[in-house]
Amino acid sequence: MTEPQPALAVFVPGLMGAGILVSAGILLADGLRRLVPNRGLRRRIAWVRGVHGVVAAAARSAGQDVAPDDPYCRDFRPRWTYLGAGATLAVAGVLLAVAGAASFEDPSGILHDNPWPLWAGGTTGGLVLLGGVFLLALGAVHRRAPVPVRRLVANSILGKLVPPPEDIRERARRVIPAIMHGEGERT
Repeated sequence: MTEPQPALAVFVPGLMGAGILVSAGILLADGLRRLVPNRGLRRRIAWVRGVHGVVAAAARSAGQDVAPDDPYCRDFRPRWTYLGAGATLAVAGVLLAVAGAASFEDPSGILHDNPWPLWAGGTTGGLVLLGGVFLLALGAVHRRAPVPVRRLVANSILGKLVPPPEDIRERARRVIPAIMHGEGERT
């Protein structure tokens, strides 16, 4: 029987670990892509804001009052989104801190009695745990959160875009000629 090759004993697990890291990176990128609006949606939002600006400018020049509201509003995501993400981050934070402490305490490990795993695991785990607790608290209070927190959440990656109830193109087709002729909005 032949002796195992030490190079293969390191290469194969290293290759498997690299594959797992690449898969996790792709999974994370896909998840972030779902949270952030795509380019097509951003292009439509820019177009809608442009039309809204033209309509608002025409209405102001005709002496009418125009609400300064953005045609695309941002709002909270569903409650379960915050609770699920918060629980996941809280568990991950605890696991990171425990992993750092375990690598410090492992007598056969290369990081035994080295303070770096304690610092890195504790700091990273604490920050991730803090984010998880924030999301859990946000899921608990949801729409009853204080106004500054609601604005911050709605206008960040934690919020979502809410399209206007009426198609802005159709409104622009009705409003612009009516304003230019000095009439009210045609219905």
